[in-house]
Amino acid sequence: MKNKGHGKAEILTNQEFEKIYSAFKSKHHKLIWQILRYTGERIGAVLQLKVSDVYLDAIQSFPHREITYRASTRKATPDGTRATRQIPISRALAAELHNYYPPLSGWLFPNKANGVHHLKRQSYDEAFRSALVVAGLSRRGFSLHSPRRTLITRLSREGHPLATIQQITGHKSIQTLQEYIDVSPAEVVKVLETL
Repeated sequence: MKNKGHGKAEILTNQEFEKIYSAFKSKHHKLIWQILRYTGERIGAVLQLKVSDVYLDAIQSFPHREITYRASTRKATPDGTRATRQIPISRALAAELHNYYPPLSGWLFPNKANGVHHLKRQSYDEAFRSALVVAGLSRRGFSLHSPRRTLITRLSREGHPLATIQQITGHKSIQTLQEYIDVSPAEVVKVLETL
């Protein structure tokens, strides 16, 4: 579990996702949370989304079929390369995107000061920490990486092949992907009981 910035981010339940979602005060903070939840992308790339990466028609709030995370916004692999990642938009996320009124161009989540820059991680992290307090979850090991770990762990527990999960998350190696999968002591006991 994450403790003072060290360790792995804790996995979220659906109920915890909803509590945090409800605790956010602004619509753009809520949408960022849902994009993290349903795409498993890192917060840095989500904050750097442009309207055109998500919406086919911003005026009608009509999204594309997939979100495009441009290579320049994504974390580099150990060899220094970056790759564009496109991930299909689920029905749940599409509903959120339809109910959001994006800027007509530029950053999907502009900073409030001038709109020239995107919302910064520190600003969103402060909103996230406040939402955790309101939701009564501040003493847990949740971080902005929890949605990514949760998505990967949940897909693994549901029996989806690692290659499929890798396609969704954009990991270059299965080994790195496996580090995200949380295995609980109860799961270990359950497997051993099958012997």
